[in-house]
Amino acid sequence: MMNKFTFIAQYKGGTYISQYDADNLTDAVFSWANNLDLQYFKAKEIKEIQEKFRDEDFFPIPVNDVVHVWCGAISACGNFLIVNIVKTA
Repeated sequence: MMNKFTFIAQYKGGTYISQYDADNLTDAVFSWANNLDLQYFKAKEIKEIQEKFRDEDFFPIPVNDVVHVWCGAISACGNFLIVNIVKTA
């Protein structure tokens, strides 16, 4: 059964919200990273974001005491990116 994951990303002063259907969190994160919009992210930034989130050291972690919510934070091309993920359905 597919689950819906909502992504709330903050990067370079902007907030970007999107949703993806996936079987699990890992598939959802990869879908999100593979579909970042070139209108808001440079190709070099997208590549670095994709590479970092494939690394288990940078993969989003569960938020303490909150069910179905994860958070990830990285530096991409010298800019801070934070993404909150909520399993919404």
